[in-house]
Amino acid sequence: MELWVRGSMVEGFWVEFGHGEPLLHHGSSEFSAVFSRADSSRVTETVPNWRATSAESLQGEVVHLSGYLHLRTLGARVAVSVIYRLRDHILTKEITFTSDTELRYRLVNRMESKVRAEQFWTFEQENSEGGPIYEVLPAMGLRVKGRVYALLTDNGYRNRWTRICRQTDGLGQLVGLEKQPDAELACMSTPEEQGRGIHFVQFKFGEYIDYEEACPKDVVFSSPSSWTPLHETVAIRVVDEENGGTLRGTFTQGRESGVGAPVVIEKNELYEISFRYKSTHPLSLRLLDSTNGSYFDWGKELGAYRDGIDATPAGWRSYATRFSSARCRNLHQPAELKIMVDGQSGDEYMLSVADLEFRRLDGVVKEFHTLEAGVPASIRLFVAETAETSHRKIQIACQVSLATALGFEGSEAEKILFANNQMLIWIAQHDKAVPHVVPSLNYHPDMYLRDTFWQVHAVPDKEVSESCWNRFAQGQHEDGQLDTLVRAYRYAPSRDDNDSTMWFIIWAYTNWRQFGTTVNLDPITNAFNHLRKTHCPRTNGKYLSRTAGWLDTVWRDVRETEGFAINQGHFAVTLQCAKELGLAVSTEEIEEAKQAYRDFYDEDKGYVVWSDSDDFRSPSVLLGEFLNLWLFDEPILLDHHVIDTLDRLPVMNRGVPCIVDGNGQFFSNDFKPWEAKYNWPPGVYHNGGSWFLYEYLAYVAGARHSWAKATDLMEWRLTMEFSKDDEPYSHEFIPLSDNADDWWPTCRVFGWNTFAIVANRVANCTHAWGNHSTPKENQR
Repeated sequence: MELWVRGSMVEGFWVEFGHGEPLLHHGSSEFSAVFSRADSSRVTETVPNWRATSAESLQGEVVHLSGYLHLRTLGARVAVSVIYRLRDHILTKEITFTSDTELRYRLVNRMESKVRAEQFWTFEQENSEGGPIYEVLPAMGLRVKGRVYALLTDNGYRNRWTRICRQTDGLGQLVGLEKQPDAELACMSTPEEQGRGIHFVQFKFGEYIDYEEACPKDVVFSSPSSWTPLHETVAIRVVDEENGGTLRGTFTQGRESGVGAPVVIEKNELYEISFRYKSTHPLSLRLLDSTNGSYFDWGKELGAYRDGIDATPAGWRSYATRFSSARCRNLHQPAELKIMVDGQSGDEYMLSVADLEFRRLDGVVKEFHTLEAGVPASIRLFVAETAETSHRKIQIACQVSLATALGFEGSEAEKILFANNQMLIWIAQHDKAVPHVVPSLNYHPDMYLRDTFWQVHAVPDKEVSESCWNRFAQGQHEDGQLDTLVRAYRYAPSRDDNDSTMWFIIWAYTNWRQFGTTVNLDPITNAFNHLRKTHCPRTNGKYLSRTAGWLDTVWRDVRETEGFAINQGHFAVTLQCAKELGLAVSTEEIEEAKQAYRDFYDEDKGYVVWSDSDDFRSPSVLLGEFLNLWLFDEPILLDHHVIDTLDRLPVMNRGVPCIVDGNGQFFSNDFKPWEAKYNWPPGVYHNGGSWFLYEYLAYVAGARHSWAKATDLMEWRLTMEFSKDDEPYSHEFIPLSDNADDWWPTCRVFGWNTFAIVANRVANCTHAWGNHSTPKENQR
């Protein structure tokens, strides 16, 4: 790739780039922007295509453009700096504004081809029709004269963007936002624009759509009386006196009863659905991609999933909800709206629906990026060039190039993991520019404590790590318990009897060790007292819990008698961290907890068993061993405890099951350790799906105990993570079944697996912490 400075002192300067000739630019300029006052007035000023007044080529393929924006309507003057750096086929572009007045702004940076592009692609689609792009990783590009150019962005916290398109309402349902940020963060020219020879991809920063005063527009939709039953055995449909559709019948396949009708929705809009209904059973509402043939509804869900809608056998009730269509793949998305009756096989049911209205809401576009007077604000973008032809190789090149551009050094696999994690670090809200780290696109808008722990330790970024820890500390309950998650746009307590509080304490320790963070003992002490009182009431080092660590579908009725190996090892490490932070923890208490962990090794069975009462096999039982090796560089378990446990894990086609029974077999619906409401096929999700992180950490523990198979299995499992043809990236889990539909679309680009980067350093003993003063000296 090469750079060319275009223009003159008279017309202004801009940069073009390409391979052998200038092929791409931002429309013969550098950016377009809209500025407004920081108050509530809607006085704006548009800068359609900015050019610099000065251009300087510096050493090492660096170009610096500069100039000013004289915003006369707003009475403001903004200094502009645009710096291009070209290195290793990666072009970095950094745009910096410095204003003499507080302002809001939104900015468009376009990569437009000067000639006809041969291909428009996105990270998920080899050929995209164009328009807004909402995918698991915001990367897109063009093929121009046989070469691929990818447009990439820095993470959401540094560039102040988010992918959040929903929030929880007062009923706990996910609904569309009244103020939707970054609806068109990533987009490309529409089919109509392409037809006119306008070929571009672009990022748009700092824009939100305000729907508070939206004008609704009705969507053409068929009357409920003409809807189609969703199962052949459903009985009679009639039209009742309320001009609605009535459905009566008997459940034959659980939830497979209800009605559905086709509808076409526009991508990237906010919709409102309302209707009146009578039903003998609770309802669920779904809007599904009708072009997706997967049996697994979550993979087709377009944002309107609602369940637990109350039964109303006595009379009519109204229901309304809003949803964003950002997740649609197509500009004009064929979909099916389903109203489902939730019941049990053999139940008789009745459902009546009337006065159904389906509306699209048109909002007002506004700015949310802030310029404080005298404070520079920057946005950083990247362009990567490659000659690759297959879409899989383009996907890999995007991730590797992004990690390289961000300064990360490591193997190709580590760069893929690093890039995945970076694209899951967002801002919390358009009006709250603090870090918000999500496990994946599927789990937003929630930031989970456990997941965030792993993700921030793989970055590492002092500001992100400390800010996220503090956000969880701010939500701590009076009894010391931590919330499982923090939600954007609406706080909702999430008290679960799980491992979040232990992660919180360890995280405080690692922030101090890694960054020298000032230790705030108050929330740490409260959290630790909660652990002792709730989970270790016998003061014998034994940790009791109703659930098993990250396997959060495994619940017991009571905690008083049940111990899990995964929690026990975790607790032993937590005690040591608490002691290091200055809490009153004795050496004897720590040793009791360690011995309780060692006691889970069953000499007769020859492995560390799952719990006090179950001999299930799982790589997760070695979590505590890994944590102790990582944080304190010493083992808890003996060599044969670790090696025997690993040798008895069943290695299957792509990995090791997260949990199997004592014979190494998958569970059935008649015999399973998780809650009765869950049921997965063998080799899927918690029924023995392969979860990379905890399997990999077990292998690393094995490596530190000189297990001969460790290195080979670490390399093999990392390869399997990226083995699916069109998915060379991190997953929540990968299925060990042969059913293609078991690769859930919701599992793509998962954050916590990035911790493998740190685990690799633990395996080869190159991980090191910084040296800091004792926390007692700076504890307040």
